[in-house]
Amino acid sequence: MRICALALALSLPLAACAPERTAGTGGDDPVPSNDFETALFTIVDHGGWLNYQSGHLVLVDAEMACNNLQWDGSLDKWSVGAEVDWVQANIQHGTELPDWLRTYESVDRAAQSGSQDTPLVQSFWGEVGLGPLSDDFPDDPDGPTDPVNEEREVLAAIGTDQGVDDRLAVSLDTELSVAGELTTWQGDWSFSATHCGIVYEQIDGGTDPGGGEDSGGGDSGSP
Repeated sequence: MRICALALALSLPLAACAPERTAGTGGDDPVPSNDFETALFTIVDHGGWLNYQSGHLVLVDAEMACNNLQWDGSLDKWSVGAEVDWVQANIQHGTELPDWLRTYESVDRAAQSGSQDTPLVQSFWGEVGLGPLSDDFPDDPDGPTDPVNEEREVLAAIGTDQGVDDRLAVSLDTELSVAGELTTWQGDWSFSATHCGIVYEQIDGGTDPGGGEDSGGGDSGSP
């Protein structure tokens, strides 16, 4: 495993870099391949009180299913196996956008352009990590390491700070899968993710940008 020598800003510690991976399939195949063993995608409908839906793209080098995710489709980063590489991208998809077939810019770039707070926002941010996060911090704050960051196996943030030019391009969006490429300052990854469906943050069901009508249901559990 390569060792990352980059000193990350703010709360990000030093950690082992994720392995180098090849880009997706070549030729005329429009569906990218998976550069991680598991790729999962979930939509969160916020019930109309936000001007965007959230999408969680989870890439993990381990076998995982939709019901292994947290209720909102995000990765349970405290339960990832030791030495397992993972990436999570959190997407903001404006309620006035018709579908997910587009390129999402970094959240920092969207903030610069002024599109972050509009119903046309299309941005993302996330993390690259290795193994589980840990809340077992040392008691001595004057020790050789920052107790806030101790044992937090997060390699880097993507879509923010150094990742202002990062992008997430979705080239396939169906009821069964969402595929594309994630291009970041930490690496480039291809994915063909299983679609885990839509979960609802509020009991009113909210609206589905793809359909424009009430998407129904008040289920806030796993899809």
